[in-house]
Amino acid sequence: MKQIKKIQNVILFVISIFFLGGCSNTASSCMIEDLMVNYQENPIGIDESPVFSWKLKDAVQGQKQTAYQIVVADSQKDLDKKEYIWNSGKIESGVSVAIPYTGEALDSESRYYWQVTIWDKGGRKSESHKEAYFETGITDEDWSGAEWICIQEQDESSEYEEGY
Repeated sequence: MKQIKKIQNVILFVISIFFLGGCSNTASSCMIEDLMVNYQENPIGIDESPVFSWKLKDAVQGQKQTAYQIVVADSQKDLDKKEYIWNSGKIESGVSVAIPYTGEALDSESRYYWQVTIWDKGGRKSESHKEAYFETGITDEDWSGAEWICIQEQDESSEYEEGY
C-alpha cells in the first residue's frame, strides 16, 4: 500500500511540474541579448535603412524563437508609453538576423529607440529589457544644397607669381 501511495505522489508531482512549469503561458525564460542595428550595438550615424539583429540565451536545451515583434519610437519615453513610429506586428519566424526596417522614412540626424519581443517554442513571450537605440546620419536630401569645395581653374590672363 505504501508503494502505491509513493507512486501516486511521484505521478502527481510530475503532472504538477508539467502543467505549472512547462505549459504555462507566462513569460519565457529566454533572454534577448546583443541587440544590434546594421550589425553594431547602438550605432551612431547610420546612412542606410536599419536592419535589426539579436541573440537568444536560455538554460532550456533546444529552446527557440518562433515569432518576433520589433517596435521603434522617437524617444525612450515614447517606447515606454508604447507610442511607436513603427511596429512590425507579430511575425511568425525563427529569424533573428538582418530583419529590415519597413516603416516610414526616418529623419536625418535623429536618435531612435527600439525593442524586440520574441515568443519561444512554448508560445511564451519575452521582451528585450536593455536600452537599444540607433542614430541616423545625414541623408542625401541634406547634402543637396551643399557645394563642393574645389580649386577654381585660373584664367590664362591672370597673373601668376613664381615661387609659390
